[in-house]
Amino acid sequence: MEFYRDHAIAGGGPVLEAGCGTGRILFPVAAAGIDITGLELAPEMVAQARQHSLRLPEEVQRRVTIVEGDMRALPTAASGPFALICLPYRTFQHLLTTQDQLAALRGFHQRLAASGRLVLNQFDPTADMVRVLSDPEPSDQVSELPVDMEFAEPGSTRTVRVRYRRGYALQAQILQQLFYYEILDGGHVVNVEQGELLLRYTYRYEMEHLLELAGFRVLSLAGDFAGSPYGGCGEQVWVAEVA
Repeated sequence: MEFYRDHAIAGGGPVLEAGCGTGRILFPVAAAGIDITGLELAPEMVAQARQHSLRLPEEVQRRVTIVEGDMRALPTAASGPFALICLPYRTFQHLLTTQDQLAALRGFHQRLAASGRLVLNQFDPTADMVRVLSDPEPSDQVSELPVDMEFAEPGSTRTVRVRYRRGYALQAQILQQLFYYEILDGGHVVNVEQGELLLRYTYRYEMEHLLELAGFRVLSLAGDFAGSPYGGCGEQVWVAEVA
């Protein structure tokens, strides 16, 4: 979060966060004194973000605009120009085709100020892909899958244990992650719900070409948020500007 907040402060605003969710980056940036617009496609997340914003001090609320919309076709309320457009938490990878990726990047290009920056991060799948393809999950039983997290169910005495199964569709460059939500009451599983997350992974030079096609110049590529050199595995942290 500090990485994106620091870029927002350095740029001075205004900022567009594409895929703002419920406001995890949005509100700290506004609290730092920067005007920011959060764009979110999911109506339920927009509703939660707007509800959360009501609990902010009034001077922070005035710096926040929350817009329901699609980053592939930016709405008028996200017209800019922006000093920074950011896509934290691997948001860019929710775009599952090159056509969608280019549509979003070209829209960002149009909305950036002349000296503005585009900042995003995404995972590099190489190491994880080798592991998953060479050592698949040993069982089809949900109870034997790895645990991602466990938390209290809101408004209830029950807890939720999240397990997952991960696979790769190599031809489409898609990571498919299935989540199994075990609902526990008194330590016993009383129900299991399932969800799916699809993310498109993009290799380094493919991403460079996409940015160039959309009119950007790459300023830096790091392997983490501390600025470590990119090593081909783990994270890709991109900073680009209008060419």
